[in-house]
Amino acid sequence: MPEEQRSDQTLLLEGARSYPQVLGALREFGRQVDAVCRSAVGDVKFLSHAMGVTLPEQDIKLYLRPVNLAAERMDGRWANVGITLHTEDAWWALVYLEWKEDKLWAVASMWFKDSTKVSAARSALEREHPKYQIGMESGEVYLAREMVPEEMNNLKSILEDILQEWARLWEQVGGLSKVLAKAAHP
Repeated sequence: MPEEQRSDQTLLLEGARSYPQVLGALREFGRQVDAVCRSAVGDVKFLSHAMGVTLPEQDIKLYLRPVNLAAERMDGRWANVGITLHTEDAWWALVYLEWKEDKLWAVASMWFKDSTKVSAARSALEREHPKYQIGMESGEVYLAREMVPEEMNNLKSILEDILQEWARLWEQVGGLSKVLAKAAHP
């Protein structure tokens, strides 16, 4: 029997034995990450103040990507688990874990519906000498810290640290409205 066929049969056998348990474990992992993210964010007033916006605590929601098993990107190489603070339709504040390119990242970010605002936000935040990586991608500007799985026991303090740095950066640039005003009138 060819190796690929043997591998497929092994996967089918293991899947038949453990599929519901794996799904349950994934759900529980997502629930625990959600709880740690919420705990790390705590009272969102410090972040609201630094960003100069209102972050509605009651609108915190679980953030999962891909959102279902049929998603095109459900390929075992990329995933996000965390929380989002939905505000206006124009942007979201996010805190999450990301698996990408065989690395694990702790991330604080903001997603803009109008992607022209992303580069202005990134430029402003980079000028403040962040202690973690600033980046932008697909309407999102983010602050990311690489992690290893063994650090998951310290996830809350890692997220608290990245959120404190995120807040510091936003406070230094004068908040979101100042950054967007400068972008509109360079």
